[in-house]
Amino acid sequence: MRQTDYTVQSAAVLLWGAGGTILGVSRKYNPNDWGLPAGSIEPGEDAAAAAVRECYEETGIHVTLRANPIYVGRSNRLVCATFLALSYVGEPRAMEEGSVAWVTRDQLLKGKYGSYQKRLFAALVGDVSAETPENMIPLAWQK
Repeated sequence: MRQTDYTVQSAAVLLWGAGGTILGVSRKYNPNDWGLPAGSIEPGEDAAAAAVRECYEETGIHVTLRANPIYVGRSNRLVCATFLALSYVGEPRAMEEGSVAWVTRDQLLKGKYGSYQKRLFAALVGDVSAETPENMIPLAWQK
């Protein structure tokens, strides 16, 4: 596959909280369907800027991100880049429809994007057995 086969279309933020919790947002149609703050990249915007913007729009939190994504992979039909938040300012509050809370890894894995998040967490601990070629996009291909 060529580098041009992949276009990152969405961006997400992984923000760790106290006790191993993770900042989560629920979907507007299901308050128990938790995922990471994420959304589409707008025209002219890079993935990191989209991640910062989406996190603020959904949670009211301003984040500072690690420069490069920690994981890039397919989520349903989209290619998503997930960035690690190094620091944040603000208190979580719902800014759009849905809820915002510090949730567990297990709560994230049960959500609509659970399979993507499972691969994300596996990649963080180096368990490449969770990866499949059609879902994993090598970070070296993302500039």
